[in-house]
Amino acid sequence: MLWHQTLDRYNDPDAFRANLNATIEALRNVTFVLQNEKAAFAQFDEWYGPWQARLKADAAAKWLHDARTTVVHQGELESHSTAVVRLVTWQDKVVARLSVPVQTRPSLILQNPRLLDLLDKYQATSGEAKDAAIAIERRWSTEGLGDLELLEALAKVYGLLSDVVLDAHVHLKQCECIPTERDHPDFRSIYHRTGTLECMAAGAERRTQVFKLSTGDELIAAETVWSKPSDVRDALERYGLDKGDALAAWEKLDPIRFAEKILYQAKRMLSRDKNHQRMMFFRDGRGEWQMEVLFARDRTEKHLLMRKAAQIVESKGCDAVVEVGEMWSAAAESVPDLDPNRIQDAKGRQELLYVMVATREGISRSYMTPFTRGLFGGIKLGDTHQIDGQFPHYLEPILEVWRRQGVVQRSDGKAVRRVWEPDALDVCFCGGPRRFGECCQPHIPLKLNSSEIRDAIDKATTDLLPEI
Repeated sequence: MLWHQTLDRYNDPDAFRANLNATIEALRNVTFVLQNEKAAFAQFDEWYGPWQARLKADAAAKWLHDARTTVVHQGELESHSTAVVRLVTWQDKVVARLSVPVQTRPSLILQNPRLLDLLDKYQATSGEAKDAAIAIERRWSTEGLGDLELLEALAKVYGLLSDVVLDAHVHLKQCECIPTERDHPDFRSIYHRTGTLECMAAGAERRTQVFKLSTGDELIAAETVWSKPSDVRDALERYGLDKGDALAAWEKLDPIRFAEKILYQAKRMLSRDKNHQRMMFFRDGRGEWQMEVLFARDRTEKHLLMRKAAQIVESKGCDAVVEVGEMWSAAAESVPDLDPNRIQDAKGRQELLYVMVATREGISRSYMTPFTRGLFGGIKLGDTHQIDGQFPHYLEPILEVWRRQGVVQRSDGKAVRRVWEPDALDVCFCGGPRRFGECCQPHIPLKLNSSEIRDAIDKATTDLLPEI
């Protein structure tokens, strides 16, 4: 609650600092409360010692410890406000980092002479300038955090402290007080891979305003609409999809099979409605698929839409996406001025129904089905062509998230691939009624972290290789 109040007051310096100080004190008090409850533990020091060492080794947690001392004994942190300006096309590019008073309106930031000069050069040399957007992210920071933003640091520390509190509950076998919701909103889930709560992972979006480069007009992110269970039932009835056409549980486990089922259904939807909305399906960290209907009025909003898709992938730990919709296709030489917005005016253009699937593990496949419209609007579908191994360039924001989340940093600085780990609050995989943390986890040697597990796997497989 205090963290969100701080975010709500981001552009009000006095209210921001007051809520920031309260948040710092509340987080720092968590370990004090734990130590006051040490009598509940049979061997508190043996349990708490490793956690204490981990907290001391974490840069953000160490900063919080020092910041609390400053807040309590000196009154207030010395903090400063900056604006990070990014060019947004199908990829992001940081063009400026400016120190600005927090009250400065983004429209005034856009009038910075150095920034204007950079943007003028970009518009003069890039063909993508007319569809580009400018994103201005406001950032409070302070000494000792490096490039880490204040609320990002607090969210990171909250995640670490929530792990300590959860482990205390598991250690004492007293998880009954933790709500049974699958999302368990008070504790971060390892499936999300962000290291923070899902609600905190979206903080940067709240601190960012977006403008169209060519006009300077402020933009609102393109609309996305989550589907509801009733939408799925309505689709089954509307498009004549009987129970045999519905997705079986095993088909949801295979992104390729899932995409092929979507293709089958999309053909029937297109034939029935004579059009197909752009939709994207996301498989979250728990293996559940969710659908969004995507609306964008122009290419600029399409760029912003993919940023929103990337935020969903990041906050929910999604490992696969499937996109379906209509598109135009034409030879490059036939497109007027090579303008992607005028492809529908090209000679020999063709309409396609497309389905694309991409995964964090590197799978990419597209299904292209040409179709024509009859005099009375009827749809005639052609043969479907399959393309493997080519990620659409507009997926770059999602791919960047997967690059970050697909690895972990070892203590020696080496990056290794992340491996799947069970969540302590899941119902235990043995089939019993208790949570994994209370049931089987204490009996399974999961003390290794992801990088150590990967090293052990690599060593085992290397030992099995024949000598040459």
